[in-house]
Amino acid sequence: MIEKIDDRTLLVSTKKTSLLLVVNEANKVSLEFFGPRLQKEEVKSIYHPTAFMQGSAALYNKDVPNYSLSQAKLILSTLGKGDLSSPYVPMENDLMTLFDFTFASFKINEEVVPMTILPFPHGGKEEVIIKLEEKQNQVEAEIHLLPFEEEDVYGEYLVIHNTSEREVRIKKAASLLLPLEDQEDTLLSLSGIWAGELNVEQTKLPTSRIVMESYTGTSSRQHNPFFALVENHTDFNSGNCYGFNLMYSGNFENSVEKNSFGLIRVESGISSTDFCKRLPSKENFFTPVALFSYSGEGINSLSDNFHRFIRSHVLPEEFAYAPHPVSYNNWEATGMKFNKNKILSLMKDASELGVELFVLDDGWFSTREDDAHGLGDWSVNTKKLPGGLEDLVKEAKKRNMSFGI
Repeated sequence: MIEKIDDRTLLVSTKKTSLLLVVNEANKVSLEFFGPRLQKEEVKSIYHPTAFMQGSAALYNKDVPNYSLSQAKLILSTLGKGDLSSPYVPMENDLMTLFDFTFASFKINEEVVPMTILPFPHGGKEEVIIKLEEKQNQVEAEIHLLPFEEEDVYGEYLVIHNTSEREVRIKKAASLLLPLEDQEDTLLSLSGIWAGELNVEQTKLPTSRIVMESYTGTSSRQHNPFFALVENHTDFNSGNCYGFNLMYSGNFENSVEKNSFGLIRVESGISSTDFCKRLPSKENFFTPVALFSYSGEGINSLSDNFHRFIRSHVLPEEFAYAPHPVSYNNWEATGMKFNKNKILSLMKDASELGVELFVLDDGWFSTREDDAHGLGDWSVNTKKLPGGLEDLVKEAKKRNMSFGI
C-alpha cells in the first residue's frame, strides 16, 4: 500500500512493515523509518528535522542552516557536498564530478510496468517512482520502489536519464541505498568454495565499510548476493532483522557502512570494480532489482518472507506451486562412467521404486569422461548413448517417468 501523506511525505507499507520517505529541509529524499507497520496517524511523530550539525561537519547549503549530508538518511548519494560515506552513484562529465540530486516528484503507479532488459519480479501491483534531478548537469534519476504486500518484501531499482547534450560516465551504480539506525547490529553474509558454498559468517559492524562482492562474472561460490543485518540478541524466532538480495547473476557489490554518527548505509548493486558506463546524450541506464525485507520476529520469519516472494514473484507461475516429482539422479551410481545399457538398467530399477523423474547427470556429451575434457561441448556422445537422448526420453516415458539432464 502506498499512501501520500502530503506532497513531501510518503508512507509505503506491506502487511507487517512500513517505509517512511520524507523530502527534508534541503529538498533531499530521506528514509526516516523502516520497520513494523505504521498507521497514517503515527507519521508525524516519526520525522523530526535535523536538530543540529556536528562541529566539524560540512554545511550542505548556506540557505539550510545546521544541515549536513553526513548525518542525512539519503536514498541517493553522490560525491561531495559534505557526504563522507561511500557514494551510491558517482558520475562525471567532461566538466565536473559533482552531481547533486534533489527532489522533483513522487509518482504512484497502480500498475507496474516491468523492466524488460533485466530479471524482474512478476505480479507486482503498484509502485512509486521517486524522481530526482540534477539541474546544473541535466541528469535525472528515478528510484522505482515496489512493495509486495503479502510477502513483506520490497524491490528497488534505479534509472539514470541523461537529458544533457554531453556524455555522462557512471562510475558506480547501486540499485539500493538503505539507511538504518545502528542497534548493535551483526552482519550475516554467505561465502564459500566449490562444493562448500553458503557458509554463514557473522561480523560485528565496525565504524567502517564492509564490502561483499564478486567479479568472477557470476554471483559466484565465493560470495552470495544475499546478506542480512540482525540486531543484538536476535535469534531464529524473535528480534529485529533486515535481509537483502539482488536479482542479478553477474558481478555484484554489496556493502554495509556505519559512520561515526551511528548511521548505517546498506548498498546493493553491480560491482564497481572496473565499471564505467558511458551514457550518451538522451540515453538511459537501468540497474538490477534489489530486494529487501524486515522482520521483527527473528531470522526464520525473514527467511519465510523471501521464500514466499520467490515462489510468488520469481518462479514461473506454472511451476511455483506444482508438486515436485520424486526424482532419481544417476551421478552417485555411475559418475561419468556409464553406457546406454547401464542407464536403462537404472531406469528400470528407479521406475520400480516409484520414481517420477529420471535425471541424467554429467558425462553424456562430447569426450566427457572426466573433469578435464569436453565441458562446454553439448553434442551427445552417441558412442556412449546410441540413439542419443531421444531414446532415453522414450524409454523413460514407457516407464511412466519424465526425463531430464
